[in-house]
Amino acid sequence: MLGKLINGELVTPSDKEKEKIVITSPTDEMLKYIRGYKDVTDTEPPEYDPETQYLETIYTETDTGITVSYEIKEMEVQTDENGII
Repeated sequence: MLGKLINGELVTPSDKEKEKIVITSPTDEMLKYIRGYKDVTDTEPPEYDPETQYLETIYTETDTGITVSYEIKEMEVQTDENGII
């Protein structure tokens, strides 16, 4: 998969973007060179308890690629004035 980070968000090349390029069926290497995309490596999400936790996606960019990883976050428990959820 190819992608690039724009304002901290992962963007992948769409079919429409590929159509804007005059080169017929651009290769991944062409998209990297012409449009600035990089190889994206996705890691396996960790096991978590969806009842009390959620996953936050973390993007790490280097000169040659983007790594997608995940961090487990605890959900905030909401209570009313009596301490009942």
